[in-house]
Amino acid sequence: MADGTNERRRATEPALPTRANPASATSSAPAVRAMDLEHCTASWRGVFFNVWNGDCTESAADGIAQTFKALVEQHPDGIVILGVSRPGVAMVPRPEVREKLSAMLRGHNGGLRGVASAILGDGFGAAAKRTVMASIAMVARQPAPLRIFDARVPAAQWAAARLSDGDGSPTADEILSALAGLEARYDDYLRSRGRSPAA
Repeated sequence: MADGTNERRRATEPALPTRANPASATSSAPAVRAMDLEHCTASWRGVFFNVWNGDCTESAADGIAQTFKALVEQHPDGIVILGVSRPGVAMVPRPEVREKLSAMLRGHNGGLRGVASAILGDGFGAAAKRTVMASIAMVARQPAPLRIFDARVPAAQWAAARLSDGDGSPTADEILSALAGLEARYDDYLRSRGRSPAA
């Protein structure tokens, strides 16, 4: 167990600074905040992308909370979290990880417009994971709307609707394009470290 943990640490890139370059806010490429074998996070025009290729660790949750706090400060009108959980990711995060993420949302609920979670995969396993996550969210009484989806497209459409406030808000197509670029960068990273991206 310890050897696997050390291997993940060696393969993990340091998280990028939590304060984004203002110029990147309007660029077409999301600003990567963290990237390792388990996950990749990035910010772009009021969207906080979280792409999961492995299980959520406490260290990842701490980094997400730090970045989330900075993004809320940078976007006083609020942000949307768009998560993509690829097939093969654990059913649900461990309790201590869930508590860290819940505390993050409760602490900055005024700056969060919504959470769109695309839990990918076919068959009973993926459907069960979506059901479990929806049930946990209901019991946890999230401070902002949370919707579970089975694909990226409806998740992006819902996220765009939550951000829609006139000029400057990204469309669903723009969000999907930014997400596709981010996932391509992440897949290149995974391949360079001998890891196959989850489908």
